[in-house]
Amino acid sequence: MHIIHKFFCLLLLICLSQACYGQTSRKVSLAAGFTNFSSPGLNRNIPGKAYLIAFDYHLAKHSIIGLSYQYGASDYYQINNPQNILLNAEDESFTNTELFYSAVSFMYKYSFLNPESPFVLNLGAGAALTTIQQDYATYDPEYSFAIKTTSVFNTLSFPLRAEAAFKLTSFLHIGLMGGAYIEPDFEPAVVGYHWGASVRYLFP
Repeated sequence: MHIIHKFFCLLLLICLSQACYGQTSRKVSLAAGFTNFSSPGLNRNIPGKAYLIAFDYHLAKHSIIGLSYQYGASDYYQINNPQNILLNAEDESFTNTELFYSAVSFMYKYSFLNPESPFVLNLGAGAALTTIQQDYATYDPEYSFAIKTTSVFNTLSFPLRAEAAFKLTSFLHIGLMGGAYIEPDFEPAVVGYHWGASVRYLFP
């Protein structure tokens, strides 16, 4: 398991223990989301899938701080590395690189609607410890065949997120979430656009 995965699991266990044994008064919630994942600025980007787990604490009527983990993947056509296989280079549907994105995010979110409303509308931003992995095929001239190459780097990114939901009950919400990551060390600078369904449970 990657170190970022372990770090998130540890923090999540600490938060859940506080939720289960502390006096939360419905201030603590756990959400899961299943979304698409894409980076339109990349060549021939083909969206993939992503999942997200988020733990939120409601500081005040409209203020929320949260911890989340997201993992997503997509495909694109990389031309920066001259060793990349360029077969079918003129085929606009051809891709040669898989992008995998992992992020543990710390966020502040503002809740626009009153707690008594049957709906939820939140906007948030923050910072994230991220790992970007790229898997691509390169051509080995010595053996005349392709080999799989992996490049990985860790960096700091800045997530943006929007959430909208309907309160089925006082403790169960269903809705949509979406967002993207500002990534200063990557080209393009904004990656990981995502939106999809979410479900949230508020601890009693």
